[in-house]
Amino acid sequence: MKELEYSETIEFKRGLVTDLINSGLTIAIIRYKEKYLKHVNWSYDVLGFEKDYNALSSISKKHKNESFALQNGNCVSVKFKNPDGVVSLTLGHHEVIEFRRLAEEHFKEVVSDTTGKVFELHTNSFKEAFNQQKTLLEVI
Repeated sequence: MKELEYSETIEFKRGLVTDLINSGLTIAIIRYKEKYLKHVNWSYDVLGFEKDYNALSSISKKHKNESFALQNGNCVSVKFKNPDGVVSLTLGHHEVIEFRRLAEEHFKEVVSDTTGKVFELHTNSFKEAFNQQKTLLEVI
């Protein structure tokens, strides 16, 4: 009896995460727990700087009909507020898969605990850029 062989090739399209990496902008990706009743889901957000909002939103709108948001107003829960000067965008299922595929090559894990993880690009430290921005704002 002849055995059947099944193989599947998946072609990865150039997606949102790839375009953000190639943009040269400083970004970080956070993974955090979202609880609803007894269900726990992991969500992923891309963080960027407000000064890069137009460039970040232009990239995101090419891939999904959403742009980055400040998420620091009064209507946002304290748990989900961004620090001043930081914008964010929640990744969808396909972007999460793309991130996982690219994570080892392009990102380093800088924080990890039971509530989540923070990843930043090997080439651009989000934390260092954030601290510099914060220092500049304090001087002004």
